[in-house]
Amino acid sequence: MTDLLADDHHTFVCHNTLNKVRMTCAGAVGIMSKLERLPVIARLGLAYGVITEDDISASAALVIEPSALDLPSVGAKN
Repeated sequence: MTDLLADDHHTFVCHNTLNKVRMTCAGAVGIMSKLERLPVIARLGLAYGVITEDDISASAALVIEPSALDLPSVGAKN
């Protein structure tokens, strides 16, 4: 997560896709959306219609609150 916060060009590869076509972790996108810091890959997905705001909201609903993580201060919304 620290890499994602430092550079929004980074992505976090989903552990479920390591032996397949690699995809960005929906949980990481969920956390980043709660921090209002979507990575570039998610913004591109939205722009091209590959994912929707509803997809991101659904992922965000399934992850812990950023305040529960030991992250650098980034002004998380809770």
